Amino acid sequence: AKVIHDNLSRQLAAINRALTNLVDEWADWKRTPEGIDHADNDLKAFADVMPGVRTINILDAEGFIRATSRTELRGQNFRERDYFQTPQRQPDPHRLYIGRPFRTSLGVWTINVVRMIPGPQGEFAGIVSATLNPEEFKILLGSVQYAPDMWSAIAHNDGEILLTIPEPPDASAPPPIPLDWMALHRSSDHLTDVLRPVDPDTGQQRLLALHTIHSSALQMDKSLVILVGRDLAAIRAPWFNQARLLGGLFVLLTLITAPSLY
Repeated sequence: AKVIHDNLSRQLAAINRALTNLVDEWADWKRTPEGIDHADNDLKAFADVMPGVRTINILDAEGFIRATSRTELRGQNFRERDYFQTPQRQPDPHRLYIGRPFRTSLGVWTINVVRMIPGPQGEFAGIVSATLNPEEFKILLGSVQYAPDMWSAIAHNDGEILLTIPEPPDASAPPPIPLDWMALHRSSDHLTDVLRPVDPDTGQQRLLALHTIHSSALQMDKSLVILVGRDLAAIRAPWFNQARLLGGLFVLLTLITAPSLY
């Protein structure tokens, strides 16, 4: 869980720096039509060199996409999206907004990381939004899988899963995390927790590590939570097998030596 946390934290920090630079550049770009074309090229360049990002969009105060790394999205309106409405309701140019998981217009289940564009008086004037690339994070989660019964997940602090490894049979959306698991972690006020919950679907006891990503330097409005779990029975199986083997050898040794000693 710590390996995933450290890697993902670095990627979020890099995305935040990119979004901050784009907010600063937007004031110059939007003055001319040539500037908008230049913005599209720069957004595409940013998205191409950042494997953790699928799409970068700049939306105006009405929710229309003014510049984008994907030309097919230009002119669309996303003012109903949670990642747009949250900074619109709670504007803060210094905050990094972490949107809730959703399905994009291109059919991808992901989350958006957003920074607000301030107007001349500091008012809400739009957002710069980076859509995370779930395929990149599947590679990250898969890289720490060392046992067949192990699973790992990235979840939003509100309890919705972004993705899991291994993927569920129905990959249209990840299965929900039992809310009491997340509630126990939140109530502890710890960045890391190790729990032994019972899986409500299988009835098996799990060993579950949770690690919260919440950087004060990034001023994130919401946290992401890393979950890594294993089946306790599978963890204990090698120990039980060894115990049975050594116990059998002890019984055999006793049967051989007791008559000789007698």
